[in-house]
This record gives sequence, C-alpha cells and structure tokens, in this order.
Amino acid sequence: MKILLLLIISVRLVEDKVTSGQLKTIDDWVFLDKFCFLSVDGLFNYEIQFSKSLGEPNLLMYPDLEWENIYKNPEAESCEAKQSVLSPEKHQIIQLSIYSMYSGCEYIHTPNDSQSESRTIVVCRNMRYFSTTRYRWWFIAVANCNSSKARLKLTNQSLSIWIHIVILPVGSRTGL
Repeated sequence: MKILLLLIISVRLVEDKVTSGQLKTIDDWVFLDKFCFLSVDGLFNYEIQFSKSLGEPNLLMYPDLEWENIYKNPEAESCEAKQSVLSPEKHQIIQLSIYSMYSGCEYIHTPNDSQSESRTIVVCRNMRYFSTTRYRWWFIAVANCNSSKARLKLTNQSLSIWIHIVILPVGSRTGL
C-alpha cells in the first residue's frame, strides 16, 4: 500500500524595513527615516531608549502632505514650527513618556559603569497600525522642542532607535 503525503505550505509574502542606530546630535529636531505603505494595511513597530535626563522627546510621524509643509517651507525652521503641522488627535505625535498612554514607555534602572548607583533609562516599545486608501509616504523624526534643560542636545549620551515597518497582506492585522 502506497501512502501519498500531500504537504501544503502557505507562504505569506511580507515586505518590511528595519532602521536602527544611535543618534547623537546637538539639534532639537532630527529626521530619522522615511517609508512608503503601498498596500491598504501596514504596521509600524518601534523601540527607542534614552536617558531619563533627556526629558520627554516626541516621535513625529509626518504623512507626505504635511512633510511638504515643513520641508519646503522656509518659515518652518524652528522645532515648534516643524511639529505644529502634526495632529496629536491623529496620533502623529507620540510623546515618549511613561505618562503617555500610547507610548509604551517604562523606566529601567541599569548599573552605572563609573559609580555604584544605578542610571535610569526610558525604554519605549509600541506599534501603530496604518490603513490607507492610497500609497502614502511617511517621514519619521524625533524632537524635543519643549525641554529647556536637555533638548536633543546629546553629547555624552545617545538615543538608541530601532524601527521596524511591515507591509501587511491585504486585510490582515493578525499573525505577527
């Protein structure tokens, strides 16, 4: 007796993009990366780590039309002007704070190399789903416009950034 074994493999093609690195800058607003969702649904994952002494920076998500308002506009030179075109109600500004419900931030205490006391870092991990009716470019920046003490002026510290963008199969928001 012969047994016929039929193996069906379901392959789901997923396109993705990963951006990671250490940011050291003296600026209070910095462009990080851009990506395009060509399909209806997409997923944006992020993990950002920084010292608590940096304050509460914002992760900024500019859709293509708002990006044009700041990129080609000479009047939008200040950090506040660049951030003002975004809408917190549309979740385009993610305040990286343990007090912000949607940021996914928490404090982590780590040993300090030079002293016996610990150092407090903020780790923010979360995701955003995107649904679009057309292909759309998104531009990601980080800013600290409101902090008078640290801003993003990083000298001996850095902002650690990991961003993962996934283009989901049409109609699928599960299985990741």
